Amino acid sequence: MPLRTNALCLASECLASASSSWHRRRCLEVYRLLSKDFGTGGNTMPIWSNCPPADKCGVSFTLRRTPQGRPLTCISTSEDLIGCPTHFYRGRTTPCSGEGCPACADGLPWRWHAYLSCLEISTREHFILELTAQAAENLISYRTAHKTIRGCLIELTRHKQRPNGRVILRCKPADLNKVPLPPAPDLIKCMQNIWNLASSHVREDGVARNQKRIRVTSPNGDEV
Repeated sequence: MPLRTNALCLASECLASASSSWHRRRCLEVYRLLSKDFGTGGNTMPIWSNCPPADKCGVSFTLRRTPQGRPLTCISTSEDLIGCPTHFYRGRTTPCSGEGCPACADGLPWRWHAYLSCLEISTREHFILELTAQAAENLISYRTAHKTIRGCLIELTRHKQRPNGRVILRCKPADLNKVPLPPAPDLIKCMQNIWNLASSHVREDGVARNQKRIRVTSPNGDEV
């Protein structure tokens, strides 16, 4: 086997078997360096493996809202929620970027939405949940009492089961002996990806380079 192919195969196997986020990042750095040093000759090698990695940070998360006609029962995997003002602009929900926001310039009103990662009990799907400010208030009360929202059992329904009915949220501590929780994803980076805000340009504080700042706030308007 050529030296380049052999080295890249070893780096790929190391990456696939990485057991921690730190180990995975280091393996990925080595793989990229080898690819750069040896060159790929126009044939980039996929990172093959026989099972999903322990750290699924590269997997995208679905954004979900409270459905019509049936309850959504899930458990929060996030330690806390995040949120920001949003607009319904050009057929989709987008973040308000403050001064210079095109939706504001068009005179559209904004609404505050909250986001947290959850595990659906029936399907074990790990997803991002969007909540209105009113629905999020119950989670704020839960957080005040329990110092975290991770492990909170959430049941969501819509008033009179209407498509745009008010979201009703009930919550209580979940029995985590029956449902082990996965690690929570980076919510800000997930939302940047969902909103197509160039994730490679996002810094850890949630500010996208060359983009307006997206303020992360609680329902009462305090920055978090």
